[in-house]
Amino acid sequence: MARIPNIGFANERSPLEGFDCFSLESLFMRHMEGLDHDPYQPHRVDFYVLLWVGKDWVSHTLDFREYTVGGGETLLITKGQVHAFDATSKYQGYVVLFTEEFLIQHVPPSTRQLVRELANYHLSRPQVPTPLSFSQHLEPLLEEVAHPNHGQAQMVGAWLSMLLITMKRAQPKQRLALTADVHYSLFEQFRQQVENQYSHTRDAKAYAETIGISYKHLNEVSKKFTGKTAKAFIDQYVVLESKRLLTSTLQSVKEIAYQCGFDEPTNFLKYFKNLTGMTPHQFRER
Repeated sequence: MARIPNIGFANERSPLEGFDCFSLESLFMRHMEGLDHDPYQPHRVDFYVLLWVGKDWVSHTLDFREYTVGGGETLLITKGQVHAFDATSKYQGYVVLFTEEFLIQHVPPSTRQLVRELANYHLSRPQVPTPLSFSQHLEPLLEEVAHPNHGQAQMVGAWLSMLLITMKRAQPKQRLALTADVHYSLFEQFRQQVENQYSHTRDAKAYAETIGISYKHLNEVSKKFTGKTAKAFIDQYVVLESKRLLTSTLQSVKEIAYQCGFDEPTNFLKYFKNLTGMTPHQFRER
């Protein structure tokens, strides 16, 4: 498997910092004209991506899994994820890109929380069944980006907030019920702790102590939101991040083992193979 590039946010087309919006057709035109990466090959982004796909259905790869998206659905790709467009699919729609910094500066805290909920790919499939009319909400953003004016960032922040609220409303009732559950904040604490501390500990009991609940309660919370025990959830994330590192960096397997918190590379080899059925070297060379 070829190394996956890490793509940082860049917007040379407008003075708006941390935000961009354009049609999928223009993205592929930019690729033909010399885009700095191949959108058809896996690449890791350090910003958020809203990918709205029109009525036709396409395939899209996200974190090494293939999804079918279309009929007006919106795929939310969160920072750190690896994705790739499908060269055989005919994409029609729009792309909205924004950074964490843009959210902090121009979007209200309550709406920023919606991003956390929408981007929580541990809960369900990453696409939101937004209607075909969703494109009407994108047109003002395209206009603002194309024609800078006074208060541009504030206007874009307001329109982006409207998009995110519309996406939240379009979520399946089951997903809405999960994020409204009284225990959701506990799961969010657990998820954030795992993503921030997975290289320091894979001990579910340690996470329970940090959050301030019993190990039994943590297992109940994890099962409610993911269908997995706390330990299985931790293992799933460690493997996912290992795959991202194996494909997006030039680090050796030994270095990745240490970065993921393993004292001995041989333990990492056994751990990875036990959970994936292949060694890190085999995964990297696929």
